[in-house]
Amino acid sequence: MRIAYVCRDLAIGTMTGPDAHVFAVAAAMARHGHEVHLISERLAAPWTRMLRNIVGLHWQPTLPEREGHWYFTDEQSYADRVYDTLRLLHEGSPLDVIDFLDAGGEGLTVLRAHRLLGQFHTSRIVVSRHPWASASDGPQVQRPATFHRELTTFAERYTRRHADLVLTCGGNATRLDTDHGGRVRAYPPALPDLDPGNRRIAWRASGTILWLGTLCPGAGIDTMMRAMELVVARIPDARLVIRGSDTPTDPVGRSYWRHTHASLSAELRRAVTFAGPMHPDAVREQSAMLCVLAAGSASTPADALWAMSVGCPLIVPDDSVGVGFVDDDRTGRIVAVRDADALAAAIIDAMLDAEAAARLGSAARAAVRTDHASARIAESLTAAYHSASPPARLPTPTGLVSVVIPLYNYGRFLPAAVASVRESGYANVEIVVVDDGSTDPETAAVLDDMSGVTKIRQPNRGLSAARNTGIRSSRGDLVLVLDADDRIRPGFLSAAVAAMRSDDTLGYVGGYVRYSGLLDLVYVPAGMVPELNLVLHTHLKSMVLYRKRALDEVGGYDENLPAFEDWELQLRMDLSGYASDVLPIVGQLYRRHAESMSFQHSNGMRNELVQYLVSKHAGALTPARLTALLLILVDMWKTGYEPSTSVMLQREQHPADRLPDGVVAP
Repeated sequence: MRIAYVCRDLAIGTMTGPDAHVFAVAAAMARHGHEVHLISERLAAPWTRMLRNIVGLHWQPTLPEREGHWYFTDEQSYADRVYDTLRLLHEGSPLDVIDFLDAGGEGLTVLRAHRLLGQFHTSRIVVSRHPWASASDGPQVQRPATFHRELTTFAERYTRRHADLVLTCGGNATRLDTDHGGRVRAYPPALPDLDPGNRRIAWRASGTILWLGTLCPGAGIDTMMRAMELVVARIPDARLVIRGSDTPTDPVGRSYWRHTHASLSAELRRAVTFAGPMHPDAVREQSAMLCVLAAGSASTPADALWAMSVGCPLIVPDDSVGVGFVDDDRTGRIVAVRDADALAAAIIDAMLDAEAAARLGSAARAAVRTDHASARIAESLTAAYHSASPPARLPTPTGLVSVVIPLYNYGRFLPAAVASVRESGYANVEIVVVDDGSTDPETAAVLDDMSGVTKIRQPNRGLSAARNTGIRSSRGDLVLVLDADDRIRPGFLSAAVAAMRSDDTLGYVGGYVRYSGLLDLVYVPAGMVPELNLVLHTHLKSMVLYRKRALDEVGGYDENLPAFEDWELQLRMDLSGYASDVLPIVGQLYRRHAESMSFQHSNGMRNELVQYLVSKHAGALTPARLTALLLILVDMWKTGYEPSTSVMLQREQHPADRLPDGVVAP
């Protein structure tokens, strides 16, 4: 098979992080005859050195960031870079498998292209669960809320939901947040061959205890400290060395280690040392010693495997991700999480009974060499990959599409908008132009001279009312809403129709937006993020392909709104249970000119408009969702985040209109 493994953390070079796991898996597959490519922006020195000695294992750096593209987060930009890189690699020779971690959502764009555009249709797109590194389950959850984290959580959730196959590492502590049905497979985790000489480390009685994991709430470090008080009372020379990453997760987002250290007694401060994470180059020098794993997902499978592989007697909380690799009282000890007395007793027993501890370490080392050998990893993954079937090819786009164009004094732009529909590459369209009481004689003349379109004239009632009139008069079961001063890009409509025909749960789809005129950029929607979109519109701009029955069900556009009507409609579609998605191609050619509604009206009304949305829809949110949203609003307020490129442009052009120093826009 030709396989690509995608992991941005390969640039870091950790001993037990996602990069170590991915490199180990890739090396195992390469050693068993597969052509394997690692995809990351950089490759850390330990992996670069090991790569040279593994036939069939290659590294492909990600392509540069796309110029002129506007993203909400760096992770979103990186997903596009990964997509560009894999398309290039796939064109040379098709990839059989593309394997992503869910952490970070690196597979978002590839999965959208796979699902909505039919790209990589011969490839199996696989997502491996890594809750210990994800924004939705890992230490980031304990950090102060940001909209960046919500967007990354959304991307992670999307990749798990739409992958052809979901892999769980060892089958424990996976906490899948959706029903993945028969797409889930478990496989044994791998560990890089950091000691090619297979040096045997014999454990001997020592006064030092090693704690492995990420320092954060939920890691059990408080339980470990209470246990150490009991251990030191019995064995005064006992020492604890903490190895892992510190995180800014104390109650106000500062160092968790400093927060922990400040609460220690003077005796414990002498007995406890924080030594930071272990890197691959330092592992060879690490002696085997009694080892305790962090609780929950604050440790990784690689933490457990490394400790076992070097012969450490291992003590594991019963909720740790490492618990699935330990046979209690044979290859380690399992204790109840948050039970400091049981943890202390297990530590004291191991430190006082060196012979029994050595037996545990020896059995653990033998188990790793058998259960997690390279051949077994390769065999398990090969079987899992072959069990996944790529989705069926997208259907041929068919059926009538109604293109609704509201018009108010934009007659000079209208011919280009209509021509873009006719030149879109999709022939079965009807064009409905709704003149919303234009007062411009040129607009009336242009519309009078136009043929092949349905013309509707009504008194001026606003953009939303004009769109609703056009939708009611349309005959197609799919409706594209196009403003008179915008255009549709060739090829988009056919792709959007095929995507809608392939999935009946989709209520609407859109694409990237190319701005021209006063602004020159490509806006990249992140998607509908329910936890966020009441106050920050991260989804589609106005040109959207809707399912007409969905529009009818939710009642069309809110005619009270002079702007933000597309945002409000998308909120109601989501609340009504309709899914939506973003085609990773440019669809809308968005003309930004001085007379645009954004510059003339809506930018100056944003405060009132967003408050209208909140007043109308906040009641649909649970108290927990409202609290989470309030925390995100605090983040946006205090960081002065400005999502609107048109507002930023206006501030540059009219400095006098800027808010006073220290005051930021809502």
